[in-house]
Amino acid sequence: MRKIIVLSFIVLSTGILWGQASKGKYILRLDGNYIKDIKGSGVISNADNEKQSLLQINPSIGKFISDKIEIGVGINFLRSNQLNTNQLKIDDVLHLSMLENKSYAIIPTLNLAYNHSLSEKLIFNCNFNVGTGKIHSKVSSIEIDGYNLPHFNSNISESDSMAYRIGAETTSETTYFSFSINPEISYFFTTHFSSFIQFGGIQYSMYEWKRETENIIISCNPVYWKLGLLLVIN
Repeated sequence: MRKIIVLSFIVLSTGILWGQASKGKYILRLDGNYIKDIKGSGVISNADNEKQSLLQINPSIGKFISDKIEIGVGINFLRSNQLNTNQLKIDDVLHLSMLENKSYAIIPTLNLAYNHSLSEKLIFNCNFNVGTGKIHSKVSSIEIDGYNLPHFNSNISESDSMAYRIGAETTSETTYFSFSINPEISYFFTTHFSSFIQFGGIQYSMYEWKRETENIIISCNPVYWKLGLLLVIN
C-alpha cells in the first residue's frame, strides 16, 4: 500500500504580476513535500515489511537580474526514515529482525530560474538548483530468537517466552551533491500571491564525490510534485 502526501508552500507578495516582475525584485520561497511508502509481503510465519518516509523543507531567497532571470540561495532540509522488519516462524521457534535507518541533512543550494509569461496570470518557470552538504545517518539493528514468542508488534518483555537478543547501532556522515532541473506552472490569484505546481523533473546526485555512486532520476511521477505560494518583495 502506498500513501503519498505532498505538502508544499511558497510565499510571494508584490504589487505587480509575476510576468511583469522586473530587474531588482526579490523573491521569498518556502516549499517542501512529504512522501510515505509502506510495502509488505509474505504471511504471518514468514513476513517482510518495509516502511519509508521522506520530509523536505526548502526556504530560499532570490533576486531578478533581468525581467526573466532570477538567481538566489536556499537551504534544503531533509529528514528520512526507513524501517525493515522480518518475521520467520518455524514450529515454536520465532526469529525476528529489524533494521532502521534515520537520516537528516541541511544542504545549502544555489538557484537559477527562467520565467516566461503564458498569460496575464499563468507563468511557466524552469528552476535549476545545485547543492552540497552532509547527510547524518544512524542505523539501528536488532535480532531476536526464541521459543513461543509473541507477534513482532507485541511487547516481548511482558511475555513468558525465552528470547535471545542481539542489537547494534552505528552513526555516519556522508557528503552529498545534487543538481536538478524542475519545470513548474504558476498561477496568480491576486496581484500579490501566486500558487504553483512543480512537475518532477531531472535530478543528478552523487555521494562522497565518487563516480560509482552517481544516480540520475527523470520523472514526472506525482510523488515528486509540489504545490506552493510565492512572495515578491520590491
